[in-house]
Amino acid sequence: MLSYLSEWHHYVYGILTFVFIGAYVLHFLPQGKLGKLKAILETETILMLVLIFVAVIAARVEHIGKKADIRWEQASDLFRREGFQEFKSITSTDQIFRELSDALSDTDKEVWATGFRPDPPKTLKSYSPGAAQWYENLDKWTNAQSGRTYLRLVGLSNDANHDWFKEECTKQENISNRVFKGLEWNKETPFINMIIFDDDVVFLMFRSDPALIEQTIRYKVSGKEMTRLAREWFQALWEIGQSCEGAKELSITSQNKSG
Repeated sequence: MLSYLSEWHHYVYGILTFVFIGAYVLHFLPQGKLGKLKAILETETILMLVLIFVAVIAARVEHIGKKADIRWEQASDLFRREGFQEFKSITSTDQIFRELSDALSDTDKEVWATGFRPDPPKTLKSYSPGAAQWYENLDKWTNAQSGRTYLRLVGLSNDANHDWFKEECTKQENISNRVFKGLEWNKETPFINMIIFDDDVVFLMFRSDPALIEQTIRYKVSGKEMTRLAREWFQALWEIGQSCEGAKELSITSQNKSG
């Protein structure tokens, strides 16, 4: 019985089609015994049947749309489990900070970031109003609950970056889950910056000329395989980084990973 009900639309299509064909044929037949039937199938009745037909089609389209959404969710889950990586190109400085804040809101445990650029991160605020909001959101996220960790690896290429690194080290003296390290870096050397959220999202930022922020190529990559590779690279750099003066050494290769 249920199998018949699940195919109800086929029966409705058949009945409506039969009525339409019958009405068309009756239109050309002479008046007689079929006159009453012709009267029933006047224009108003046909219009009503057309509306019913449209309603049936709309119901089917909605049903098909819901099934398509379910299939897409199933396919997306399969892609994630099979190592599928989703790359999203980010075209502007404003957009990257919006995307970072959105990703942060879905992050449970860890944010790992590199900052290899000629100028300290605070200069980014002059490029986009979203930069200030991003760093504010990051501080709030770090302090919102226990068990969260924010690690940042800073490229030390000049006096400005060295001074900024020292300032941040002073700020974090009493914050155990916000840890900075510095790494000597030649500012003429191209670098790939990354921001890793837990174990399933990483933002990659490529700049052939570190001084030209407008030439930065940015991608958001969603997928555990790419994020795993980014985490391994970050870990290797972290182990050779310079800790803040007097800070307790933190090794992340032995930390429990999120997920």
